[in-house]
Amino acid sequence: MTLRMPRSLAARAAIAALLASTCSLPACSRNRDPAPGGAASAAASSSGTATTAASVPPSPPEVSLFYWSDLRGRGDRVDAPGGDSGGLARRATLIDQARATAKGVIIVDAGDFLPSEGDEGGPKGPDELGKRLKYIASAYKRMGVSVIVPGERELALGAVRLSAFLRSMEVRAVLTNYESDKNLLAFDDVAIVEAGDVPVGFFGIFEPPPDFSTAVASGGLTMTDGVEAARRAVGLLRERGARLVVGLFHVAGGTARIEQIVAQAGTIDVAVLGHQAGEHGPSAPTVTGRTHIVYAGSLGSHIGRIDVRSLETTPIIDAQSLPLTSSVVEQVGVGLLSKIEPERVRLAEEKAAIEARRKKGEKEPVVYETWTYGSSSACGLCHPGQTEQWKGTPHARAGSTLKEVKHERDLTCLGCHATGYLQTGGTRSIEYATHQFADVGCESCHGPSAPHVRSTDKKKGTSRKVAPAVCFGCHTPDQHLGPDPFVYATAIQAIIGPGHGAATR
Repeated sequence: MTLRMPRSLAARAAIAALLASTCSLPACSRNRDPAPGGAASAAASSSGTATTAASVPPSPPEVSLFYWSDLRGRGDRVDAPGGDSGGLARRATLIDQARATAKGVIIVDAGDFLPSEGDEGGPKGPDELGKRLKYIASAYKRMGVSVIVPGERELALGAVRLSAFLRSMEVRAVLTNYESDKNLLAFDDVAIVEAGDVPVGFFGIFEPPPDFSTAVASGGLTMTDGVEAARRAVGLLRERGARLVVGLFHVAGGTARIEQIVAQAGTIDVAVLGHQAGEHGPSAPTVTGRTHIVYAGSLGSHIGRIDVRSLETTPIIDAQSLPLTSSVVEQVGVGLLSKIEPERVRLAEEKAAIEARRKKGEKEPVVYETWTYGSSSACGLCHPGQTEQWKGTPHARAGSTLKEVKHERDLTCLGCHATGYLQTGGTRSIEYATHQFADVGCESCHGPSAPHVRSTDKKKGTSRKVAPAVCFGCHTPDQHLGPDPFVYATAIQAIIGPGHGAATR
């Protein structure tokens, strides 16, 4: 199969003339925000000072904590009334929006994030299960999930295999109320994660339903008293300087059991619930003493967010459950993970078909791609100054950095080192991705330009203003080099210039 576009000088001149005649210099000012209107509307909100989502102080949160549970392997969006819902890539977009504003961001999971063959729509056989496990591990690592408590679906892997799996994800597992055969905890007892300059402490309580208790015991784990384990963990975390204590509770007893534990365990600020039997949607946050009990629902249709302010005394906590509807666009980095394996299969099938046609002496069919991306060269016809400035930035060398390490044809890299590759309206051809659309071009940040080029109304198509979350889509925790996280305010200075995001001299 051959992919073609006009190549003759006459054709190129005609295209250039068309572009020049339909594109004028003024650009639109529409904000390319991944989620129109910011985060989706809150399903529920609570605060230690009766603060609601509509009246949250304008100051940035000290900590934004994202939480969920009972995902059960639902990494992709699923059909739902009124449109599809969920998806890890949408989840990542809302997290990225917080990274652009909050002083620190932490992501946690309260268990049962892995699929089971017994689940509706679960994997069929070990091969499919392996692929799903790999996808979930890659996505959690890319999003930067920090802490989990294992549920029964995770522990079904066995403690040894699960430990190896979690190491590959670079995620810490807290399992506070269990001991191993050697009288040592199989996972971390507690964990402290720095969010900005705030140490946040975590512990995990897992109390399975009766039908799973035997399986846990056979894995060499012994459950201890949940109340005593939580009390010990809270004391230990406070001694180690935790300014916020969060418990991850994957307990069969639900909210009633959490209330029983937190009433006796000390100063727990947030309790994240997993295993809420019979409930798929999120529950309204409740407050017991100073403890906010939250649940984001099952099967991945919502994501929970807690913004914490004023940690000097009693924390001001605002809790919301945000629906992951189609109004939230997918993050590029996580979205690519679900496309790579199908694309590898397609390329292998295409290669086999080409070989079969070659043996038969058949000619290759000509296949044309339809793009809504026009390339940085097309943008430069009307924006030469901005294009020249871009050529001096690291974005213009993104393709060459892949060549230096011989990864220029690596599907896992091309999605962010080329423009529009595997995106809607972008190329699926590696050849075009490495030539016509090489590097992080104009449209990687400002959106596909073909509608903008073709229209006399230059407010259509691309966007002059770029939301910071767009940058976080490729500068993900698993890809950003260096010991410190990606800092938007610092990194953007290497990209902008006079007339291109900075004041013109």
